[in-house]
Amino acid sequence: MKKLRIEIQSIFLAIVIILAVVFSGYYFFRSLAGLVNVVHQQSKTDPALVVIDRIVSEFPEIENQARLFILSGNQNYLGEYQAKNDTMVDQLQYLVQVAPVSNFDRELLDSLRSLSLRRLIVWNEILDIHLSASTETTRISEDLGKKQEITSDSIVSQPEKRNFLSRLFKRQKDEVSEKPVVVQPAAEDIRNEFMKAQRQIEENLKRLKSREAELIETNQDLNNKMSQLTGLLEYMEKKRLEKNTAEADKLAITTKNRITMLGIFVVMLVMAILFLLFRFLRRNSETQKLLVQAKAGAEELARTKELFIANVSHEMKTPLNAIYGITEQMLQRDLDQDTKEELTIVRNSSRHLYSLVNDTLDLARIHAGMITIHPVDFDPDGILTEAIELVKPDARGKNLELRYLKSNELPEALVGDPVRLKQMVLNLLSNALKFTEKGRVTLEADVNRDIDNYVLKVKVTDTGKGIPAADLDKVFEEFVQSSSNDPARHRGTGLGLPIVKKMAELQGGKVSLSSTLGKGTVVEFSIPYAPGNPKSFGEEDKQEVLPLPELLKKKILVVDDEPYNRYLLSMIFNKWGLHFDEAVDGLEAVEKASVADFDIILMDVRMPGMDGYNASKEILKVRKDTRIIALTATSGQEEREKSKSAGMVAVLSKPFTEGQLTTLLNSCVSNTVKGNKAVATKVTKSSANGNPDVDLAELKRMTDGNREFFLEMIQIFIQSTGKGVTEMNEAFRKEDYEALSNAAHKMASPVKHLRADGLYAKIKQLEHLDFVNTPTKTTAQLIGTIENEIRKINVYFESVYFETKKKNGLNGSSEHG
Repeated sequence: MKKLRIEIQSIFLAIVIILAVVFSGYYFFRSLAGLVNVVHQQSKTDPALVVIDRIVSEFPEIENQARLFILSGNQNYLGEYQAKNDTMVDQLQYLVQVAPVSNFDRELLDSLRSLSLRRLIVWNEILDIHLSASTETTRISEDLGKKQEITSDSIVSQPEKRNFLSRLFKRQKDEVSEKPVVVQPAAEDIRNEFMKAQRQIEENLKRLKSREAELIETNQDLNNKMSQLTGLLEYMEKKRLEKNTAEADKLAITTKNRITMLGIFVVMLVMAILFLLFRFLRRNSETQKLLVQAKAGAEELARTKELFIANVSHEMKTPLNAIYGITEQMLQRDLDQDTKEELTIVRNSSRHLYSLVNDTLDLARIHAGMITIHPVDFDPDGILTEAIELVKPDARGKNLELRYLKSNELPEALVGDPVRLKQMVLNLLSNALKFTEKGRVTLEADVNRDIDNYVLKVKVTDTGKGIPAADLDKVFEEFVQSSSNDPARHRGTGLGLPIVKKMAELQGGKVSLSSTLGKGTVVEFSIPYAPGNPKSFGEEDKQEVLPLPELLKKKILVVDDEPYNRYLLSMIFNKWGLHFDEAVDGLEAVEKASVADFDIILMDVRMPGMDGYNASKEILKVRKDTRIIALTATSGQEEREKSKSAGMVAVLSKPFTEGQLTTLLNSCVSNTVKGNKAVATKVTKSSANGNPDVDLAELKRMTDGNREFFLEMIQIFIQSTGKGVTEMNEAFRKEDYEALSNAAHKMASPVKHLRADGLYAKIKQLEHLDFVNTPTKTTAQLIGTIENEIRKINVYFESVYFETKKKNGLNGSSEHG
């Protein structure tokens, strides 16, 4: 209760602090933002006022330039006047542009602009008056001058009379002399014209002076109005600044007061927090002392309980073993029905009690820290298969379907504790079977590769009652069962899932659970394991897998375009005594399946013409119950998805061992293969020094000591690869790259069966080569390398062939291309 009160006080105090900080910050921000805005407005001069100041200051300059021109008649002053006039017009236009962002009324600015334009018009008219007066005076003077000039006439003078001597000594010609004769007008006329011109000039000057006086008076009036208007604008700007200053002072005082209040409030809050923190620390110290004492007592009690449980469990095991064993023996005797039923109850009860004792003992060991992990090399598939086999009787007893689905990536060997792994899987399977009344229980195994380890993922799915959402967090607690379970029907201690969880955590793993009420439950755990060595646990620990008797009644169809693969499967099936038929491509398989009802079809997925995927779809249209297994040299996720889409039930990766083929066919017969899971196979390779990189161990094992079959398989390989090399070279010569890829694919399977990994990698490289973007020279070199390696292998096989025949005294010869 005290803890609750402290938590409430802390929450309330935190809320008060947050609200205080938020509100104080909000009002402080508002005050500060307003103050900054006012200061910003004060520091910013109205743009219209700046333009007005320029207009007012430039008008005297315009008037001065006009007066200087009037007085002196100098054209330079007239040019200066025109330039300043243009500048003034630009300023007035700019005033129109800044009007929208100005604080002044638009009508006032328009009035000022109108007055300025009128003043410019007045001064332009004054200059026009003076220019026109000068022009008129000049015209009158020129007219008067023309009237004073009289046109000259020619006068001929008679030659002088000369005496005799002059005429005798010098001959003279008559001379004609022209002299202007000015005709003087009358003085009265001249005076009248002059007086008339003078009167005209005086009248013009008087009239112009009168107009100029009117314009000067108008300019003065406009100037006065502009002065009044600019004064009004300046007054308005002054008032605006005074108002902003007052607002800034008010906001500054408000902000200062709020900062002071916030500071006082923060100091008070800090003092309150320190007080509460000190009180909390003091009480917490006292509580810690009590907790330490309580913990010590609880640990002592737990150790006592665990020791008691362990001792009782061990003491109970001996009589339980005796009860169960004797009851089992008695049930094998010839007894009456009532006695058998009573003994069956005793046996089942003792078995149930035995499992409870084991769970209780394991939990006690876990709590006591007595559980240790013993890492050894083990086969994960074998462990999971054993777990499935152990719970099969329970599944049959409840008429439940039991599935085991494994990934093709599951490694052959891991390093870990197989005993704990099997125990965890058995606990999950037993739980699933216990709470499932109809449907199925599925065990799935997958693996993810970490940097240095494998992460094994095991998932158990059932179609039982499910677990309510409220109980999902409780089911991993000890001695707790879901509230949806009927205690009278599903007895137990509720230790299965807690033990699985603790076992997983001991091995560095984790457990997750999801459930839907009415649909079922999924429990999954993942544990990291180091890679193991399959040789360490040896082949002698593995029992030989034999074909089920039901398999002898089934009809099987083998579909493969590679003779080597068909011959291998035919020899195995003949050895088992199975009924089977063969097809060389997908089209032939569809034809044979349409007339004969095959139970199982082994289908190569990549064949010329119709491939295995399309053939499977066609067959399943008419033979829906046929179980088709995909045969492929590649077992990636894409292959599994494509085979699943085609309706295939499983994927068998090449090369495969006889044991894996047997296991998969047995699963098909017993209906335990569901879904699309690949069976991966790895064969250890050991080739002799100096010989090609191949392995004949698996081939020898499959022939089961039949040397003739062994030699025939070698012959088929030599013939098949020789034919493949020929087809490969022919396709390359014709630039038929699809045929080249198909030829490489056909050779890949027999090469992989013999574990010629280096050659297999080159063949797969050629099969998937981008021929369009790869230089022809590179492709030719790759084909040449493959041809040379195949030739070496065939030479080696020929020596093996003849050596084997020689040792065993067999007749015949090798036929190869």
